[in-house]
Amino acid sequence: MKIYLADLVYDTIKTNYVVPLNIAYLAASLAERFESSVTIQLFKYPTDLERAMRQQAPDILGVSNYSWNTRLGNLFLTLGKELNPAMVTVMGGPQIRHDPADILTFLQARPSLDYYILHEGEEPLTHLVHHILQQASPEDLPSGVAGRWKDGLLYRPVEYSSQPREIRGPSPYLTGWLDPFLANGEMIPLLETTRGCPYGCIYCEWGAGNLSKLRQRPLAVVEAELDYVAEHAAVRSNWIFADANFGLLKRDLDIARKIQSLRIKNGSPHYVTVWSAKNTTQRNLEISDTFRGDASQGTFAIQSTIALQSTDPEVLEKTGRGQIKFQRLHEQILAYRERGLELSTDILIGLPGESAASHLKTLQEAFALGFARIDPINIRLLPGTDYESDSFRREYRIETRFRPIFGAYGVYHGQRVFEVEESVRATQDMTETELNSFKVLHWLIYFCWNAGFFRPQLRFGLEHGCNPGSVLQQVAQTDDPVLQPLFAEMRALSQAEWFATEKEMLQHYEQPEHYGKMVDEFLKLNFAFCAQVYQKEATFMALERVINERLRIALSDTAPEVQAHLQGICRLSTLLLCKDPLESPIEWQEKAPADTLRYLYPNLCPEGAGLLDVVIQRNPQAVEFCRHHLLVGGKKDLSVRNFSRFLEMGGMMHLRRELRVVS
Repeated sequence: MKIYLADLVYDTIKTNYVVPLNIAYLAASLAERFESSVTIQLFKYPTDLERAMRQQAPDILGVSNYSWNTRLGNLFLTLGKELNPAMVTVMGGPQIRHDPADILTFLQARPSLDYYILHEGEEPLTHLVHHILQQASPEDLPSGVAGRWKDGLLYRPVEYSSQPREIRGPSPYLTGWLDPFLANGEMIPLLETTRGCPYGCIYCEWGAGNLSKLRQRPLAVVEAELDYVAEHAAVRSNWIFADANFGLLKRDLDIARKIQSLRIKNGSPHYVTVWSAKNTTQRNLEISDTFRGDASQGTFAIQSTIALQSTDPEVLEKTGRGQIKFQRLHEQILAYRERGLELSTDILIGLPGESAASHLKTLQEAFALGFARIDPINIRLLPGTDYESDSFRREYRIETRFRPIFGAYGVYHGQRVFEVEESVRATQDMTETELNSFKVLHWLIYFCWNAGFFRPQLRFGLEHGCNPGSVLQQVAQTDDPVLQPLFAEMRALSQAEWFATEKEMLQHYEQPEHYGKMVDEFLKLNFAFCAQVYQKEATFMALERVINERLRIALSDTAPEVQAHLQGICRLSTLLLCKDPLESPIEWQEKAPADTLRYLYPNLCPEGAGLLDVVIQRNPQAVEFCRHHLLVGGKKDLSVRNFSRFLEMGGMMHLRRELRVVS
């Protein structure tokens, strides 16, 4: 029996994707159970899958179902039935409601889909394949598999609360299923040490009650996987851990030590992304200290995220985060800061109970807490979460709009296909006008703070009682003749990209001229405006001038030396700006006070240092990265479109020069 499993992403736009860990778990389980009775192939790119299906159609086709590939997956199910009407088609993933009536509606809307597997897939799919091989009665479906029978639904959910805490089953890394993807220089290793989350956030699939039990993979298997990935991965820079709460278990400290030992031994990974546990302050700090290791071993970055979402207690209670102790989060954040560790946070807009005033307060408090990165995010409604349900929509009078998902479009099987995002645009507590009014402030946070262009002077202002959130809110409302029309355009475009209904959006982009325009012109507005402002010197200078003016006004009652200090910070920050992304490697020496440098690099200077010799440089690696993305066919391409893609691929970090202390 031939089985194709696909975790599809659109290959229209070149970017970095994670390895298909999900379907590799399925393949490893099937291979262990059925051995030579089945042959299995894994696919990430739709072009590869279409080619393989036309060469030889499988007996079973399984596709994943996420917000970014749901319509694409359905297209391939349809193609499968056209090529082989006897083909068994299976879909699995979180993009589905869990009520039996909704599951049946989902299946009925997809005539080419035979079965759907909800939640974890290893055991249900293995049992389904056995069911098919044995030609069992159609009425005798395994638990966890949903299918149609006559005019009704056949489905018995798996009871995950009775599952053992240890996750059994073969490792997809150690059994070699991910080798071709690890060898791909565009695939980022993804690792999973636990499943489940004890916190019931209403907007998150992990919040579903039957997924609340925390289960773990054997530590010996996890460590063996880390060894394997370190040896075989072509991408050596970044590893991502899919755990919802890394640090919740004591053994996570052992895992951190293992990663650090591999970094010292093999030089990779350079960077680790984890989502930190919410209520385990001391262990999280020990993990971060472990990742930092010995500075003599070279630099190593861990991107720890503590997702606040909101700081309003009433909002947190309504969103299912009431059991997360905010005081403990606060202590954890402060302890990170004392160690010189950087944290990022996510802030959601459109939560139940969140007003415009409380959202602004949350942003200001995120600055006050010292987050190095603050990401305000629209809430994408995900089927299967409480917030997407009809009852929550009614209770909080949620209004939504629809837009395309950037990069999620292509032509396959001779058809134009694209994905749809449904996001919250208003609630009973925040109007659509209020929500859209935050677009400029959110962009300013991204460009000025997260990207670092004006973070040094904003950080100085914060230390002197001037919250960056308040400063940037004032900037968003400026009447500056250069910035005002830019911000008006930003608000207008952010409103215009939304459609009132999914049907309206589909009808619009199914027209060839509109589809072509989406492919050629549709950009993420954050990146598009970053590209525009960075490349227009007059606009960049206007933004710099308005920010610095606001800071000077806010600090006007301070001593003259404070004002002079601010000027010194602004001057040094400007020297680090790389005005030409294609400039050659460059290096020169400056003198700078340590007390100024600490606003640019908080952990760079020893305590009590005075005037220091520093080197400002543009290193060859940054130049190579920029030239790789911005020289197309040997010709400079600084168009907004290409520059936006360059930024999305990580180019933002290469638009500022580096600084190091030499004495």
